[in-house]
Amino acid sequence: MVFPDYRSVESPDIRAEYEDAWGRTLDPVRGLTVVEIMNDILAGGIEAMYIQGENPAMSDPDQAHARKALASLKHLVVQDIFLTETAWHADVILPASAHAEKARHLHQYQPSGPDRPSLRAHAGRSQG
Repeated sequence: MVFPDYRSVESPDIRAEYEDAWGRTLDPVRGLTVVEIMNDILAGGIEAMYIQGENPAMSDPDQAHARKALASLKHLVVQDIFLTETAWHADVILPASAHAEKARHLHQYQPSGPDRPSLRAHAGRSQG
């Protein structure tokens, strides 16, 4: 429906910029909105979906309509960092990682004050 910065795929000038930058011909037909997708599912046009990092069962303006559509899919795959309301309708749930986890960084809570453990005591060195 849109290129980066919400620039319309239907504009020949905008599309030409991206075709030149990406070195390929791009589809000029806009895609469906989430609301249109839910309508198309119920009309029998979409039978399966892969949803990544979205929760249309909660974010759709008509949640009952969206949940009915999601439940009617023949196959639904959801990939997310949480077990969302949308994931409850899924046939397959795949794990995802948050942006902080992608760099393999782990931040643990460290207490402060007199209850804080000594790092030297836990350095793995033999005390002898």
